[in-house]
Amino acid sequence: MTNFFTLPLHWKSEPKQKKITNTTLSFITEPYTDMWQRTHYGFQHENAPAILTHFDDMKSIECSSQFHFNQLYDQCGLLLYINEDNWAKVSIEFASSSELWLGSVVTNIGYSDWAFTTIPYTIDHMGYRISRKGSDFLVEYSYDNIIFHSIRIFHLHELENKDIYIGLYGCSPGNSSFQCQFNDVWIKDSQWQE
Repeated sequence: MTNFFTLPLHWKSEPKQKKITNTTLSFITEPYTDMWQRTHYGFQHENAPAILTHFDDMKSIECSSQFHFNQLYDQCGLLLYINEDNWAKVSIEFASSSELWLGSVVTNIGYSDWAFTTIPYTIDHMGYRISRKGSDFLVEYSYDNIIFHSIRIFHLHELENKDIYIGLYGCSPGNSSFQCQFNDVWIKDSQWQE
């Protein structure tokens, strides 16, 4: 088990306001930041701040996130990234004053999908885990970072012979911003149970 914050890290779209220690990351999202490619809406957004490290085969990443959203689509969670046309994310998104969306987006060859379910608005924290087996991935969530529940299994078509990175992201697609915080971020041997 390796502490994420001790690994070589690099920023994608580094936020202006951030605080990083050897155990936590917090930052303020900036307005009109997002990750989405083409499907249904037609637009292409590629400017969500994320801090990433190389993601090896047969490994898992786990994290805990805390958030206080302000506006529709505010979100934070884990980002898995090859390039602008091939990536995936799992997060909570603000939906309304009565509900949030727990969802995941997988983007293959320049087109994003979105799978989600509603959860109570009173939730202000969530744990996530992504596990890798070659070009296949398992996405899970947890309310306590002990018991994890599966969301989906997916394949990234363009991964073969390419580097892939994993890390923490947050964004505000509308004219808003909020503070997100991550802790208990670990890279582990694969937690994907057969």
